[in-house]
Amino acid sequence: MLDKILEKWDEILLNIKEEHEITDVSYKTWLLPLKPYSVDKDILTIIVPDDLFLNYVKKKYEFLLKKPFLYAILNQERR
Repeated sequence: MLDKILEKWDEILLNIKEEHEITDVSYKTWLLPLKPYSVDKDILTIIVPDDLFLNYVKKKYEFLLKKPFLYAILNQERR
């Protein structure tokens, strides 16, 4: 699963940006620095630069990075 997420990560982030009308500045500042690290069962671990960054991303974007949303993007090619 991690391999597929890594392969499609840029597409996933771009999809989030477009679907939720995130500005270019917010996208570049808050989403592009996110890096998938691991997947364990149903939990995707994402690397962030620091705790302040983490708190902001959790507050603003956590719901967008939830598994059902990621699965929808990862499975688009099957439709």
